[in-house]
Amino acid sequence: MNEAVLTLSGRINSDPLERGTKSGGTMASCFASAASTDNNGTHYLNVNVVAFNELADLLMRHVKGDQVVLFGDLAATGWVGKDGELRNGLTLTLRGIQSVKIRPANRTCGSYRHQQELQGTAAPQPPHRGADAQGQSSRW
Repeated sequence: MNEAVLTLSGRINSDPLERGTKSGGTMASCFASAASTDNNGTHYLNVNVVAFNELADLLMRHVKGDQVVLFGDLAATGWVGKDGELRNGLTLTLRGIQSVKIRPANRTCGSYRHQQELQGTAAPQPPHRGADAQGQSSRW
């Protein structure tokens, strides 16, 4: 049987819910989506996300609206809704998760110290161990 593996870059659409498993482990689930735009408009891929144990703990650190990159096994699912209609969906069982932090528009790239260095306001740092007073590496 072929495995369908998916990497999804998108947003978490619901706060993750945590549950215990029969084996005593941890399970977390939420919904996530990714958008793509073409000449016909914007299209969304919506998936149910399921994570176990350590990955469940990582997923629980996120909230609705967080931008993430999700990697895992994709499976088509089906169920009968409360109205008696057959429903279809996709479930992504996580193998990995990466948070995507968006830098505010008014900040430049780099750390605060790097920004100070660019502006010339950083205090001089002592030489590294093994360097002389001019910062040159000494020979042993």
